[in-house]
Amino acid sequence: MEENVIENVEVQDDPYEIKMLANLKKMIRTANNAAEKMKYDHGEIELGAIRRVMEANSIISIPPGTERIIGAYYERVTGRKAYY
Repeated sequence: MEENVIENVEVQDDPYEIKMLANLKKMIRTANNAAEKMKYDHGEIELGAIRRVMEANSIISIPPGTERIIGAYYERVTGRKAYY
């Protein structure tokens, strides 16, 4: 029986995806600072989305729709328009 060997393949992210992940993390940091000042009570969905984005090394590891959750959270606590 032959063994299947899987080689490590280096995947390069698209510069747009790298920028989007960086923007999501920056929006979270900004929103968290504003939320702390206003003693905002986070929901479970927000906390899960925040955790996934902050732990992500690539935009691929973030489920679709997470950016909308982060954007809504950012807009709610800062009063500013979300950017991606």
